[in-house]
Amino acid sequence: MLRKRQLSAQDERTSVRFGVAVATVVFGLTVAAAQATAQGSPSGSLAHPEYLVSAEELTGRLTSAGLVVLDAREPDQYRAGHIPGAVNLPLSQLQHDVQLPDGEVSPAIVKPASEIRAPLQRAGIDRDSKLVVYDDGETYRATREWWMLDYYGKAHIAVLDGGLAAWKAAGGKLSRSAVHPEPGDFDPVADPEKIASFAYVQSHIGTKATAVCDALSASSFSSGAIPGSINLPWTEAVDTTAFGKLKSAARLASLLESLHLSRDHEIIFYCQRGYVSSLEYFVARALGYTRVRLYDGSLSDFTARGGKLAPGGR
Repeated sequence: MLRKRQLSAQDERTSVRFGVAVATVVFGLTVAAAQATAQGSPSGSLAHPEYLVSAEELTGRLTSAGLVVLDAREPDQYRAGHIPGAVNLPLSQLQHDVQLPDGEVSPAIVKPASEIRAPLQRAGIDRDSKLVVYDDGETYRATREWWMLDYYGKAHIAVLDGGLAAWKAAGGKLSRSAVHPEPGDFDPVADPEKIASFAYVQSHIGTKATAVCDALSASSFSSGAIPGSINLPWTEAVDTTAFGKLKSAARLASLLESLHLSRDHEIIFYCQRGYVSSLEYFVARALGYTRVRLYDGSLSDFTARGGKLAPGGR
């Protein structure tokens, strides 16, 4: 049995960008019929294609009323060049380290509503704002911010397909002018059904109705995982030859189905700190899975609280 292990560079630091051709796009946009055909069928269309937006589509919509583009990167990256009009909302403003009673630290936990309200409102987010979130192209930073907003009840959120890399490749311009919008009125309310705690995971290990899914690499899973969990490496969902875009919806559906994960299951995704597992949470939600949770803190929280890991989850 293992107690702790460190995150490998491939697991959460490899810059991988993703996206997916969609038949219908956020905010009622329409894409070319060829893209819709490429999506595949019959299990090959996303239940929520509006969760993704392409660089080409965003290019002509930057001035749309009610649209807020969120740059999830840190301030130094934002200052070096960002999508014109984008507001900087780094993950560091939305999460914090939590010290446990025994002195251990659970890192990078989403802030409570009372603390996250201010940065979200400073970003100009209103109750009815339409949001597009992006990062450099790692994707899991954008999907982590997407999960936080989803967890706190924000509707109409999309991830930029391919991130800033795709934006630049499409000829999109960059700006170095900081954007400071008027404060928004969004009031975050946590949805407890979209998050899993240590206690929740412990109580659902081994139950038939719940699957606990490790999003890290196969080698990491083999070295130590939450007992009773299964493995779906996050890199299986992306195409590294095309900005790391998401594979077809049919392929994504088959990945979950290959693990015998149906929409009747509750799925708890975890990784090291809730980053790359947020990508799989996002994929599951886009495919129409509704009983999906993210174990915020993931293995870092699990081991800090005394959880014991098992090689290969056994």
